Amino acid sequence: MSDENQPISDAMHQELTASRKEKHEFLATILRETRSSLTDFMFGQTTVIMVLLGWGLSSKEAREFIQTHLLLRPVFILAICFYFLFLVFWIRGFWQRSNSAYQGLLNLGYMPKEFYIALRVTNLTAAIFISAFFILFAVVIAALLQISPNLDKGIRFRPGTFSVPCNEPLGRHQLPLAIPETQSAFHRGER
Repeated sequence: MSDENQPISDAMHQELTASRKEKHEFLATILRETRSSLTDFMFGQTTVIMVLLGWGLSSKEAREFIQTHLLLRPVFILAICFYFLFLVFWIRGFWQRSNSAYQGLLNLGYMPKEFYIALRVTNLTAAIFISAFFILFAVVIAALLQISPNLDKGIRFRPGTFSVPCNEPLGRHQLPLAIPETQSAFHRGER
């Protein structure tokens, strides 16, 4: 019975073995698609970041939300840092896949290596993309840090009063800082 299975397994092995040309086409396609996918990925992520930055800078509600909720600012900055690490991880994955396909093509020896150099994700390409995202995220973090806390919500200056925030559900206590106007000749304009 094992003799009967032997010819079938040899035939299957012959079908599964790829020719040099097929291996070349497969690896060259991986190399091309990796470079193209990395570029598409970078433009897509840049678009997302620019939309969020534009919304944050142009939306009064977004700025007021960040101003009012001061504890969210460090959370946003931490999320941006993790997003940057995520992008570095993905860029590294594209770089490794590209280098693996490039090495496979060189080992195959089907064509000269000069043919593949332009298709490869090089160390310089990965470093440029990572640096560009670092600068972009630094701008986003700087924009977040430029949104000043909303002091109007906690401390209000009005003539004769000073508002201090309190934890009571009814709001704020008004503390007089000046002599009431009915008792002050100076405030009535009399001298």
